[in-house]
Amino acid sequence: MKNGNKFNFLYNLANPVTFDSSGEFAYIPINKAGQRSIARELLKDRVVIKKDNKEAWKLYADKFLNESSWAKLTTFGICRHPLDKFISAYFYLSKKGRINPCNNINDFIFKNLSHDSNPNKINLHFQTQHNAFFFKKELLVKHLIPLEDIYQQLPLLLNVLNIKTSIPHKNKGSNKKYKTLLNDDSIKILESVYSKDLSMLGYNLWSKNQ
Repeated sequence: MKNGNKFNFLYNLANPVTFDSSGEFAYIPINKAGQRSIARELLKDRVVIKKDNKEAWKLYADKFLNESSWAKLTTFGICRHPLDKFISAYFYLSKKGRINPCNNINDFIFKNLSHDSNPNKINLHFQTQHNAFFFKKELLVKHLIPLEDIYQQLPLLLNVLNIKTSIPHKNKGSNKKYKTLLNDDSIKILESVYSKDLSMLGYNLWSKNQ
């Protein structure tokens, strides 16, 4: 891997690439976008996760993080509407005692974020997604599946990999009532903070649907 290229970028992702022990796929995980369901349930017998075994992960990274090998893999990721994901992460981290939830989610946003904040610095569960899936505007995976369409699209991908299993629910938090939890100021701040996610991933603005 050469410094500054996309494979060095992939090697150093804050949320590391998950490899397949059989060498058929690679998955770029995102917190609060089905990560646990996929890595710890759906594909648990196949995955090589850096947190579990750094030495084994490094061997797979050295083998597959190059142009020819990466191109042969079935590469995929799961994205999620960034505001929906933020709310899910807020409640998850609050429940785990890993953030100060403040008085409520709007108070938390007011005290911790501005229009140009980097949410990754608060906690990786608030991470932006575009800088995991794109390198210099190049999409890094062959299949980028919206969490909102996971039950339609992921089974088709798994079928290609000859994986026959149902998709489990873990840490499920998304629901249509999420929008009502945010006030107008919070929505504007989050839409600014996650502006690149919204545009590059093709998600709608909640502020236009009030």
